[in-house]
Amino acid sequence: TAARSVVGQVGEQVTTDNEILDAKLSFRTVPIKNGRLDVDIKVLRARYRIPSAENKSAAPEEAVFRYIREEGKAFGWDPETSALEVVSVKESKAARHVLLRQTYRGFPIYGRFVKINLDLNNKPTNVISGINPFIGRSLINDGPVPALDEMRAIEIAAGRIGSNDLHVYTSEGVWYETVNRLVPAWRLIVTSRGSPGEWDVIINTESGRVQNVFDRALHRREYKDGDKHDI
Repeated sequence: TAARSVVGQVGEQVTTDNEILDAKLSFRTVPIKNGRLDVDIKVLRARYRIPSAENKSAAPEEAVFRYIREEGKAFGWDPETSALEVVSVKESKAARHVLLRQTYRGFPIYGRFVKINLDLNNKPTNVISGINPFIGRSLINDGPVPALDEMRAIEIAAGRIGSNDLHVYTSEGVWYETVNRLVPAWRLIVTSRGSPGEWDVIINTESGRVQNVFDRALHRREYKDGDKHDI
């Protein structure tokens, strides 16, 4: 699935959809000049038609982090509380696309991504932001991170999915957001050899609780014209 972002109409929600999670985050936004503003926390969620910078950057990553340093405050990006790291850099015929994820204390925060598009001179042209600006302020983890063995996490995932024969594609430590704090978690992307499906599973390392399960398997979507298309 290609990384994509869809911007809603006035008063609607903005949904960011990314190739890493195939999961969605929604925000209530209103249009402003060349962008959209989060009406609840007053930060930018999107900026388009960015004026061209005078200096050409040597690399996409350099251009992106220069833009973040200069314009980050408007998006709620605060280097004192969390960081952004590059996940991927892709190039099309007329643009480059840099995907970043938000991190805290060296670990990624589940589902928090930023996408910055550049022209072929590595000048930013538009931005979509899904970060949480409150990470490290009101949303924190107070205690030590308990150790939940990876194999035990896989066993828990197998029990939740209902299969004892899982293949693990991705295994990483992440932060997962609850109502008022971050909790440390395992993120597993797994398939079952016995049945179709691919799952993104989040397991709380403090409690062993399955916090989230997302089925990444291909599905069919019915359009208004009645035709069905594989996606």
